[in-house]
Amino acid sequence: QFGVGWGTDTGVRAVARPDHHLINRAGYQAGVTVGASDINKFLSLNVSKPWTEQSHPLDDRLAGTLTYEEEKINQGDGNLDLSTRTLKAGIARNIRQDDVTYNDIRQGYDFTNGWNKTYSLRYRLDELESGVEPENRQDLPVPFNRADSKFEQQALLFGYAVDKTISDNIISPTRGFNQYYSIEAGAEGVATDTNMAIVRAGANAVYSFGEANKHQLVGSVDAGYIWADNFDDVPYKLRFFAGGDRSLRGYDYQSLSTLENGYLIGGEVLALGSAEYNYAFPPSLRGAVVADVGNADDSNFETDTKLGVGFGVRWASPVGMVRLDLGAGVLEDSIPVRLYFYIGSPLQ
Repeated sequence: QFGVGWGTDTGVRAVARPDHHLINRAGYQAGVTVGASDINKFLSLNVSKPWTEQSHPLDDRLAGTLTYEEEKINQGDGNLDLSTRTLKAGIARNIRQDDVTYNDIRQGYDFTNGWNKTYSLRYRLDELESGVEPENRQDLPVPFNRADSKFEQQALLFGYAVDKTISDNIISPTRGFNQYYSIEAGAEGVATDTNMAIVRAGANAVYSFGEANKHQLVGSVDAGYIWADNFDDVPYKLRFFAGGDRSLRGYDYQSLSTLENGYLIGGEVLALGSAEYNYAFPPSLRGAVVADVGNADDSNFETDTKLGVGFGVRWASPVGMVRLDLGAGVLEDSIPVRLYFYIGSPLQ
């Protein structure tokens, strides 16, 4: 695979990924991914094997990854001017179930089945360096206010996640529902800076009605919570941020969170909701009006709630739903306006 593109948050970007799916008859697979943009460079190696000799290599497998990444984080207002170097390693057992259709439900489908499951162990070591001038560094939030501009954060997290999708069409659903739940936890002293746990949950739904399903409602909720003995020791890149095409339209990608001393420090709580109404215009086109609300907040909920509204176009292409949206952050004194382009099912 090879791809090139451009994004408002990344500039010009390119990615290449060769994969070898037939290493041996036992179903071993391996691949490497290389990517680069104005703000991000990474190299990732991945390997996988069936969980047992009898397991299907796609439906029940053990997968490992090793990634090195360099990233520049410049989020506008409240910018810490960060340069990061990250080493990530992980291993996971992925159990995939067949997709559920409404016909399965009519035939008496057992709702206790059909859940995709992931058991995981992942480690990350982040080296962060702030470009804020030394004389201003004492005004930064902890832990960025130390004399040395460069420091490390690490976490070893054990995780479990489940998700399930029910729809009438995998690529471009007219009716469907997706839900997901996950938890990860790490212990201080076990390659982790503090005792912590991260909980996530969310749902997406699509409902079409009227003659030829001309009318369509799409909605989603996304929630998260980070518990920690000391939130200052939670790795910065594990904290919650909001903003972007799949979060709060009208704002830059991950440009919103709790502020401390005027700087974005990331949130302990994530609460986002989205709703849109689509109307069909043949062939395979829909006009849309959208609204997003929420933010990444602290545990006292003292961060301002943001609201983004906008309109867009949907095209049911052969490779999935193509979405083009223009969003605005309407509660700001100087209203930001952003253009978003995305390809994929609304149930992803």
